[in-house]
Amino acid sequence: MAKARIAQDFYPTPYWCIDALLAHLKPKEGDIFSEPAMGDGRIFDRFPVGHEKKWAELSNHRDYLNPIDLDLTADVIITNPPFSHALEFIRTAIDRDINRTAPCVCCFACPC
Repeated sequence: MAKARIAQDFYPTPYWCIDALLAHLKPKEGDIFSEPAMGDGRIFDRFPVGHEKKWAELSNHRDYLNPIDLDLTADVIITNPPFSHALEFIRTAIDRDINRTAPCVCCFACPC
């Protein structure tokens, strides 16, 4: 039997998963990190200290897909987007927000 969907597709990323992912990153001085679906902040709060951090979260009136006066360009984008909008988040990150002037990283936690 399928489980009922959670409101707003809020499925927090387990801390062990975040820590395992971040352990593989080699951030450079000046890298800007972004979390487009911040939720409860568990990914955002684990970004390396000393780096500029950007975020969006619809429930906090910062809509990633339709930002108003928000510059969300970043060198590293990591998020667990609402599954119902995952492809839109991926396209937006790649087409609009990833910094193409330097090597970059995009990571998404998505359903398989």
